[in-house]
Amino acid sequence: MTSFPDHPFWTFSLETYGRPGVPEACLELQDRLVIDVNLLLFCLWSAKVGRSAFDAIEMADLIAETEDWHENVVKPLRKARRRMKRGANGVALDLVLDVRKRLAATEIETEHLEQLLIAAVAGEGTPAPADQPAETVARANVAVYYDAIGARPDSDDDAALDRILQTALA
Repeated sequence: MTSFPDHPFWTFSLETYGRPGVPEACLELQDRLVIDVNLLLFCLWSAKVGRSAFDAIEMADLIAETEDWHENVVKPLRKARRRMKRGANGVALDLVLDVRKRLAATEIETEHLEQLLIAAVAGEGTPAPADQPAETVARANVAVYYDAIGARPDSDDDAALDRILQTALA
């Protein structure tokens, strides 16, 4: 594994994603709404640490700066890893799965790099008003993110987000 600098966003993401039900809820949103889970988690982490809600311009900047990395580095690795689950004709499955395991570790490292990129692009941000609950800011951030990518969540998506929020902001 690569030696990464400590960053509280990464720590938050690992803690949140490691809780029961969160990975499944994130993957539901990723697959149904075509979201970048790293940006979703950043929306929540930003609220938890007391940053004010993102406006449309800030969110557009975050998406613009991370889209190339996500589309051309993270997604192709994810696609290859998922494909390798089925094995390769004529090749021992244990060999394919061993390579898949190493590819998964690389995919996680590219996600880690993306999170560092997101945090660098976002900078320090502006503090949220003291009387504004983190959940309100988190929901506003997610709404701005969904609007920016043209996502139209349904009640199942709302339920998945609620499961993630309950854990992320606890």
